[in-house]
Amino acid sequence: MGKLSGNIFQKSYKGQSMKKIKWKRKIILLCIAAFVVMAAVQIVRINKKYPAPEEIRAGLNEEIAYNENIMLMVSEMEFLDESRVREIYRNEFEHNGDCKAVLLKLVIENKGDTEDVIDMSSFILQSGAWKNAMLLNVFGILNEEIVGSDKSTMNPTIAPGESISYILPFHMIPDFFTEKQWEEVEKQEYQLVVSLYPEKKVFHMRKDAL
Repeated sequence: MGKLSGNIFQKSYKGQSMKKIKWKRKIILLCIAAFVVMAAVQIVRINKKYPAPEEIRAGLNEEIAYNENIMLMVSEMEFLDESRVREIYRNEFEHNGDCKAVLLKLVIENKGDTEDVIDMSSFILQSGAWKNAMLLNVFGILNEEIVGSDKSTMNPTIAPGESISYILPFHMIPDFFTEKQWEEVEKQEYQLVVSLYPEKKVFHMRKDAL
């Protein structure tokens, strides 16, 4: 009798335990489902509030409006010869064994009635998976010869009716390219991204298109 009542008690206990485990699993699954739904709703809200930016494209010698006053145009693109790269990017060349640099001539014109400021520090040059910004010291060295020391800044103030040209230097090292890509790096298309949001403004350029 004792063994029988003991077996019944054990079966009853096991049954209750299994029910508790099943309920716990259901609660966990419900919590996960609720979390997924809440996350999806939040993503939809964010996408409605911050929609994907419209891309505004231009090529060489075509203008893009930086803002309501300032117009931008890339008029030239060239790769520096190795001797000049070694001189300007000496540290990069020595540390990486090789280095290339592309220069863009950017024409900035204020077509408004008031002076305005442009920020070039956020400009990015990209090609495929590679992208890079400008080195401040190299930008200063190249542009001081052209516009003078007081204007050789990445945040110049442009007077109404003023048009000024800057050299935008971007360097690249072989670590970010395959061997074949590095051999043909001067033949690739490059994009100069001057704004990401709310509008993505991009210049598309290729050296052999000059």
